[in-house]
Amino acid sequence: MGYNYGEGHPLANILAMIVFSVAIGTIQGFLFFRTRSIWPSVLFHAAENGMDLWAPSDLFMSKTPNLFIGPNIVGIIGGIGFVIVAICCLPFLLKQANGDTVHSD
Repeated sequence: MGYNYGEGHPLANILAMIVFSVAIGTIQGFLFFRTRSIWPSVLFHAAENGMDLWAPSDLFMSKTPNLFIGPNIVGIIGGIGFVIVAICCLPFLLKQANGDTVHSD
């Protein structure tokens, strides 16, 4: 059913959950390899979970939102920013995977 997306679109929900999880994992991997510490990834994950407590739909909408479309961070509208950031982090992670040394100076 797609963990955060409800029951509206069974296959699309699962696909969206996979895309969102890969994007978040890519960003967390970047944070770890860039800093050589797990704490930035932990703080990022905690902040992401905290954003769900004060979701844009709770703050700015009187109707129940479509969880698949957004505007919350797990929807298409809210999650597109995470996908874009993950795409920007990907070249760094590919360099790490190829064994190239990247200095954080």
